[in-house]
Amino acid sequence: MAVRNSIAWGGRNICIDSYRSSRGSYDPMQSGAEAVVSVNAIGTNVITLWSSAVIRGDAYVGPGGNPTTGIATWGASQITGRREALATAVEIPALSAPTGPPFDGAPERAFELSGRQTQTIDSDRHIERIGLWGNSVLTIEGHVTILLRQGLQTSSRAELRISPNSSLTLYVGDGVEISGNSVLNGIGADPSRLRINMIGNGKSFQMSSNTVACAVLQNPQGSVSIWSQSEFFGKIRAASLEGGGRIHIDLDCDFEGGSR
Repeated sequence: MAVRNSIAWGGRNICIDSYRSSRGSYDPMQSGAEAVVSVNAIGTNVITLWSSAVIRGDAYVGPGGNPTTGIATWGASQITGRREALATAVEIPALSAPTGPPFDGAPERAFELSGRQTQTIDSDRHIERIGLWGNSVLTIEGHVTILLRQGLQTSSRAELRISPNSSLTLYVGDGVEISGNSVLNGIGADPSRLRINMIGNGKSFQMSSNTVACAVLQNPQGSVSIWSQSEFFGKIRAASLEGGGRIHIDLDCDFEGGSR
């Protein structure tokens, strides 16, 4: 997990840990302690943990920074591994939208499902925005790229489901808001099958309540917020991270590669 500016993370029984998706679903009884959390900044308290939050792994401040003043652990919070400074800053490059058809033309109207509605997308699309409500399910078949001119919003028990031998690369021009008990890509899924790329400055990716997301997330010029009992499985690059949910870093996925 690589962040440009700052991490503020805390809460009761909150953990950032690791696992390997190639070995199956995440098992909280066998979670790993190989998480790597880094911030490129070098100021005071650029990584702050509070309450009983734990990083099961290593934490790094920016090159030339002082981990003693750059990392703060309040209350019963702790970092189980090393506290050091990076040798070189982690690259967190800005992202751009895909080009060519269908992405160059005008977007389709907003795509919305509610109640128990279901629908499948099996080709590349350029869509105004996506909203999933109620118990609706949007299924991805095949290897699909979707460009959203605006954002993605889910709530209640809505689900973005990715079929076996399929993947979704999602480019988002505005914010992502995941709430309720909604699920992106399932708890047992391979995070590399869902790649969420946030485009532009100041965009936010937010998870709250009891949501689940398995993804490789990049928001290089915006914030990531994960709150309450939400769980994120995968890897993250962002300008900042805050909250008190749970993050499980998948050591087997990466930012550039395709799905396994």
